[in-house]
Amino acid sequence: MKAWFRDLTLKRKLVLTFTLLIAVVVLLGGWMNYRIAKSRIERAETMLLLQNLKQTAALVDYNLDSYQRKTEIIFANSSFQETLASRYDDFSSLYDAYRNRIYSVLEPVLLDMTYSSTKIFTEGNELINVIIYSDNPSLPRETGIIRDLTAVDREPWVQALRAESSQMIWRGLYEENGERYISVSHTLKSFRTLEELGILTIMIPEVKLKKLLEENNENSEAALLLFDADGNSISGSRPELPAAEIEAVLHRMRETGSEVGRIRLPDGDYLVAATASRITGWQFTSVVPYHVVTGSLRGIALATATILIVSVLLCLGATVFISHLTTRRLIKITNKMNRVKEHGLEPLSVIAGKDEIGQLDGAFNRLITSLNGMTEERVRLERQKTTLQIDLLQLQINPHLLYNTLATIQWRAKQAGTADIQRVTESLIRFFKRFLNKGGGETTFGQELEMIREYTQILQFTYNMSFAVEIDVVPELLDVPALHLLLQPIVENAVVHGIRPSKRQGLLRIEGYRAVDGKVVFVVSDNGIGIDADIAAKINRNESLGRLKPGYGLSNVKKRIALVYGEGYGVSVQSGESGTSVIVTLPAAGGGEDS
Repeated sequence: MKAWFRDLTLKRKLVLTFTLLIAVVVLLGGWMNYRIAKSRIERAETMLLLQNLKQTAALVDYNLDSYQRKTEIIFANSSFQETLASRYDDFSSLYDAYRNRIYSVLEPVLLDMTYSSTKIFTEGNELINVIIYSDNPSLPRETGIIRDLTAVDREPWVQALRAESSQMIWRGLYEENGERYISVSHTLKSFRTLEELGILTIMIPEVKLKKLLEENNENSEAALLLFDADGNSISGSRPELPAAEIEAVLHRMRETGSEVGRIRLPDGDYLVAATASRITGWQFTSVVPYHVVTGSLRGIALATATILIVSVLLCLGATVFISHLTTRRLIKITNKMNRVKEHGLEPLSVIAGKDEIGQLDGAFNRLITSLNGMTEERVRLERQKTTLQIDLLQLQINPHLLYNTLATIQWRAKQAGTADIQRVTESLIRFFKRFLNKGGGETTFGQELEMIREYTQILQFTYNMSFAVEIDVVPELLDVPALHLLLQPIVENAVVHGIRPSKRQGLLRIEGYRAVDGKVVFVVSDNGIGIDADIAAKINRNESLGRLKPGYGLSNVKKRIALVYGEGYGVSVQSGESGTSVIVTLPAAGGGEDS
């Protein structure tokens, strides 16, 4: 893949790269805009669905509240209470109680409701039943309106009613005589004795509640359901919907405090909205197919896709055009380079323009001109080099002539009995053999120290002076590779500028050891007059001393160490009235200039 892309022309690389980049940006932007639009539309549709549901719930609650108020009106009628509490011994008084007191109370209050005892029917089976449960033995309790309280005394809804402080409860869906009802029940008590007289129950058919839901549903696509406190589906316009799965979603929504959720059914996804009934506390639930909510997104999606495709095509065309303009002059430069490769450094034409491509062409032309000049200079230097080599061969002196001359001086000094001249001549011979004859070969610290011994003897003879030399170097450092003449300039500085001007007996001491961190450390000390504080400070700060003595030799050593070993190594100076110490720090492995 890398090789394939690498071998493409620059124009194709630009077209491919920018097309992909623009396509990604455009597609990502379009996708984000679509997601934002989808989110806002979903939120708006969800709020509308929830608003319609709450409006429907309010209308249904209004009807349920009317039944609840009617039970309170009947409960508050003192004449009705006395009728239920009285005992009847003859038929005449019993008839009077039914006709003039029980019915006279119920009929005005329940004028807009239908119940079975009056035989007034509405459409279908939308009968409203009013039941009074009483334990008065003198009242007939099998007449339809009045029933025996002891028969239902142990039922859960009766127990819950008696435990309710408001003395009123709503009972969820139940079945009686083949019909399904919900009901509101109110405890009947005597205001004088506070004794329980019975229970008033208004039974509302499920079909009537379903009709209320359907009539008040403003969204024809939505299915309205009502779940009681036990999770039972009370009514709904689409009974085929799985109530158990919807109730599970409602349970999760109640746990999270959400009013809207989603459910996946075999025929697709659905949006579920729920709100609690103000009267019963039950859950009004609206279920609508998810595609209805997002139906308006189809047009947005189509428009977005069209815009994206057109944008990508336009960007592709613009990319091809701009790439052609950009690479056209680069192709000319490439052709010029190919001509140089084939025909050599010949004069080239100039590509117009002051942009980067024009500057590149100008730089290339200047490079060709410079190369032409360098080629001519190289030919001239080669000729000059050949001439110089011939001259050097003619002037070259064999080093053996120098050694033989020194050997003759040594022999004649011995014959003449001048031992000091003999010793210094021997030192010179050994010095020249080691460093002149070996040239650029490697050396070790051991060889460097041997040279120092010879060199100090030469210095004592040359300057007609005497000083002690102490060398204390750990044996393991003797075979470590070293720079040529590393310590010689330091020793020369110590003798010439330190010991020689001093009036006391001179001492030159050389120590060598390994530091704790493994670095190689050499310390060259003398008991001479010391180095000027300013010069020592400049040496330690790596400042230039020019050709100032005695720091010139030390500066050269520092430069050589820095060039060979890099940062972290070098030379430092400590000087005082008792003399000078020069500390040389080298890497653990040592190493010569060729290492």
